[in-house]
Amino acid sequence: MPLLKNSAALVFLFIALLFAGCTEEKVNPDVEQSLLGAGMPTQESWNSKVNIYGDNGKLNAILYADHITDYRDRRVIFLQKMKVDFYDSTQTIATRLTADSGKVDDNVNKMYAIGNVVAVNDSGTTLKTQELTWRRLDRKIATDKFVTVNSKKEDLQGYGFESDQNIRNWVIFKPVINTTVKDNGAKK
Repeated sequence: MPLLKNSAALVFLFIALLFAGCTEEKVNPDVEQSLLGAGMPTQESWNSKVNIYGDNGKLNAILYADHITDYRDRRVIFLQKMKVDFYDSTQTIATRLTADSGKVDDNVNKMYAIGNVVAVNDSGTTLKTQELTWRRLDRKIATDKFVTVNSKKEDLQGYGFESDQNIRNWVIFKPVINTTVKDNGAKK
């Protein structure tokens, strides 16, 4: 009988030791500290829509992008395959801008459109360039690159451009080609 008591004591001791080693602990994975803040985005989103409001609470623009990468520590957002609808004072779309990519820099309150930039206003005036900047503070668009502007009355090309975001009052700083279009559609 003492052997049976000792066997039972050994089994009990073994089970007690087994459960003593299995304490409930939360497992937290180690985070690689060298990666934090080293160029990692704060947020990412895909197929996104972002409303941009002015200080008056009215809708200024809606930004659409296939991929948005937000770096809050640098106050910079990168955009892939972007489209922006700019709104006028009556809250209707006045201009649509598209580009291959872009960047929003909150440090200077500007948005940059890069690659195959096309902006078309509601009257059909079309601007084409490779880079364009939208300044949030004065709601103007500008570039120092080559531009083509096509409207119902004329076709212009040149270097350097500035306009209101609705492409109504604009200037090309160094025009190189100007073709006037007559009312009947024939070119001069």
